[in-house]
Amino acid sequence: VKDPRNYLMIADIYEAKKDDANLLATINEAKAAYPKDQSVVNRELNYYVATNKMDAYIAKVEEALKGDPNNAELLFNLATAYNQVANPKDKSGKALAKPANYNELFAKTETAYDNTTKAAPQKADAFYYYGALYYNRAVDVNNVMNELGTSAAEIKKFDGLKIERDQWFNKALPHFEKVIVLLEPQGKSLKGEDFNIYQQSIAAAKEIYAKQNKIDKVNELKKKLDALQ
Repeated sequence: VKDPRNYLMIADIYEAKKDDANLLATINEAKAAYPKDQSVVNRELNYYVATNKMDAYIAKVEEALKGDPNNAELLFNLATAYNQVANPKDKSGKALAKPANYNELFAKTETAYDNTTKAAPQKADAFYYYGALYYNRAVDVNNVMNELGTSAAEIKKFDGLKIERDQWFNKALPHFEKVIVLLEPQGKSLKGEDFNIYQQSIAAAKEIYAKQNKIDKVNELKKKLDALQ
């Protein structure tokens, strides 16, 4: 039976056997057979992350883009890769320290997501992760705000950080709204990742509107969330 999961299970076996050569060969074979399957794409990306070869992966995607610069899947993979490097996590998913060139990597991630949405304006997951890039940046700033004390200097710093946080939230909002517009017609019939990003986009947009004191929008989105239950 032809199914990408067969390749993924074989890859898991080679990984357990610590057979790196056959693991990579299996992933490459899967990519050739199922170039657009997201589970295969993610497996390849995870391989390069686990083996600390993200530079090689990024170079590989950028080389492919030279021959097909408007390929939305390649652009999306590039954005995902840059995001992984800019915002590293351990195996449990816990955030690690940002790299020294974080701002450069963030800008490259931003550009790649922007190019993806331009190449594929109906690609809801690209808009979701584009919005999440800004949303998570806002959360990082908010975490710094929460650690500040009550001295005059810290209150002044808090006010400045609040402006920055809200700017990131505001940049995230249009992308979450775009996800809602794209996926709302399918409503409860959505499944898997589409359902998750639709639900999470509504929740994120609702939170941002709450910070903007737009109660009518908050109530509107709350109804959308309730309708998914």
